Amino acid sequence: MDWFVNYWHAPNRATSLNLVVARVFVCSLAAWKVFAYPFSGLADYPVYLITSGAPGLWKRWPEYGQWIGWEQTLAAGCLVSCAAGLAPGISAFGAAALVSHLTAVAWPVSYEKTWLPTIYFLLLYGLHRHEDPWTVPRPRKAAATGFSSGIPGAEAGAPLDTLKWFLVTIAAIYFFAGLHKLGEGGPWVEWASPVNMARMLERRAAACGVELPALAAWLIGKPWLLAVLGWGTVILELGLLVAVLTNRLLTTCLLCLAAMHLGIWATMSVNYVTDFVAMYLVFLPWDSLVTAARRRVRAP
Repeated sequence: MDWFVNYWHAPNRATSLNLVVARVFVCSLAAWKVFAYPFSGLADYPVYLITSGAPGLWKRWPEYGQWIGWEQTLAAGCLVSCAAGLAPGISAFGAAALVSHLTAVAWPVSYEKTWLPTIYFLLLYGLHRHEDPWTVPRPRKAAATGFSSGIPGAEAGAPLDTLKWFLVTIAAIYFFAGLHKLGEGGPWVEWASPVNMARMLERRAAACGVELPALAAWLIGKPWLLAVLGWGTVILELGLLVAVLTNRLLTTCLLCLAAMHLGIWATMSVNYVTDFVAMYLVFLPWDSLVTAARRRVRAP
């Protein structure tokens, strides 16, 4: 059973409903994250503790820090506007630029990289905004090609290149992460070794100033299981792109990756669930789910 749509092999749907759901979901989630993230608190971070190689902006941080709250508010506003379908080109590209800059500003302190899926989605959506008919102003191309109804079961076809390339982008991010891990060792990858896996668990707890979580402590006592988890991580990260391109086991890969991220959260307190895993919801067949729900409601 395929729980997710492989848009690489099926980029056209009956309607644009899935893209509309993706736009509302991704932009709403990003708006909440941007608004809630303590960007303004970065102004109090000691400059001498900033990581080496930080952007030159940090040299003038005291001057810029007082303005970051305004940039944060503007970014959230662009995201809300994009979620509502208002001026999708301006709001999507504006939000992508602002979130990218805020991420660059926060990185020397937080090493935050989890905004990448949102930024890529905004750029892809902005480039293919004509595929979304539920926007203001309404795209002429959508009206001309006849897929503007957005009603599940409509006869007209709707190209969803935004979701096609977004799926490939997510798979590519994982793939290059897996390649990076493969490059960290010789014939036997050092990254996936039990010693390195245990070291990562211990270092994370020490960096956070907390005791080693019970699950992490239990895993350290099971070297063979750490090796399985390490190699499983590498295989899953490399395998998602293969699954997308071959149209095989996409659902299995995404569910296993979700379990992997939940495990990382439980053992290392690193939360990729509300970033990468949340994006998996974009690939659910929302049009088919709505159609099935309507049929159940109509059934006697």
